[in-house]
Amino acid sequence: MSKKSTKIIAVAGVVAGLGVAALPALTFAAEVAGQVQLDVEVQSAIAMTIEGNNDTTLGGVDTYSPDTAGAYIGSYSTTGKTPYDSEHLQTSGSSISLLPNAKVDGAWGTGENNFGSLITVYTNASGYTLTVQDADDNNALVDGAKTIPAGTTIAAGTSAWAFKGGSVSTYTAVPVDDTGVDPITVKTGSGATLLTGDATTVLYGVSTSATQATGNYTDTIVYTATTN
Repeated sequence: MSKKSTKIIAVAGVVAGLGVAALPALTFAAEVAGQVQLDVEVQSAIAMTIEGNNDTTLGGVDTYSPDTAGAYIGSYSTTGKTPYDSEHLQTSGSSISLLPNAKVDGAWGTGENNFGSLITVYTNASGYTLTVQDADDNNALVDGAKTIPAGTTIAAGTSAWAFKGGSVSTYTAVPVDDTGVDPITVKTGSGATLLTGDATTVLYGVSTSATQATGNYTDTIVYTATTN
């Protein structure tokens, strides 16, 4: 089944308060999917030092000195939609801003480095499998010809992005949607969760090289839940 034509009941950022009264509006199937668009804004940075011929030590100003433990700036936003329209693949979103030569180690909840998704699966089956895969054959964050590639090393000075969560304990590159490339299992759930839902937190990490160009880098990934 194509992930772009599947019906959805589980989308990252689905409203946790989905009540019993709302359940009849959902369409249940053996496999459902929802997509997330990631937006990473790399903001501009500039530095200057001034040294005079009489100076014994370097003097000047430095307006670009990010904390290597995680330099994020600006605001973050996480938005989601509860998918009542089973005929269209709806989109949730997660976004972050950061400087060059910096990193964001994703978090969920409060704080400026909040960069993640909350996936809640509702099913009357005895269990389910939740997987993730890129929406196409390019798993980089892209802004025209500029990219932040998918990788496993999230560190200031390295251009990369990755995810972790559920049974994936370390940052991992999202696999592309291509023949012969399998999606990654994020979680294997057990027991019926139709009324309460079963939530999984997925975090996104992103880091930039010292020469990362400014821009708005995006990629879309797809989560699929299949009954066991």
